[in-house]
Amino acid sequence: ANPWTKKWFNISGQLCEKLLTAYGIENKVYFPNSSLGELFDEFFDFCTSTSDINRINEYGSVIFHRIVQQLSHNNHTKSSAAEIKNYIDSNIYEKLTAESVASHIGFSVSQLGRIFKSEYGKTVYSYILEQKLKTAENLIKNTRISVKEISDMLKFTDEHYFCYIFKKKC
Repeated sequence: ANPWTKKWFNISGQLCEKLLTAYGIENKVYFPNSSLGELFDEFFDFCTSTSDINRINEYGSVIFHRIVQQLSHNNHTKSSAAEIKNYIDSNIYEKLTAESVASHIGFSVSQLGRIFKSEYGKTVYSYILEQKLKTAENLIKNTRISVKEISDMLKFTDEHYFCYIFKKKC
């Protein structure tokens, strides 16, 4: 009574690499909750219905494209947006940019922005700034740490920029 069934097919080449890159999943190795069994079954059924290797290769390319599309779609769910938000919140004392967050999460900057904005209605930059300012406000109210030290701790460019932004936003 083995509950596991392993299904795979091997595929390689420039088309594969370009599709994975185009969909922004070239560096991903784990896709939770991806139900691809039906696509693998469809391809298996097709392969058993013909011996024409050219047709199998063509259909395999189509199936692979559909798999990549589904993985990409599943990859850009709310859990991805929550992962982005969690990373920012956990690293608020670091120098954070959309580029650094995207690099860590494994998305392109444009994907990161689309995913985050669709879930939270704001840009990654505005969320980073908002969280840094909330942290700064909390530190100002509850500690004796100087404004300069807070600016440095939160990796603002300089104290004057920090004061300008803080006054403007808070």
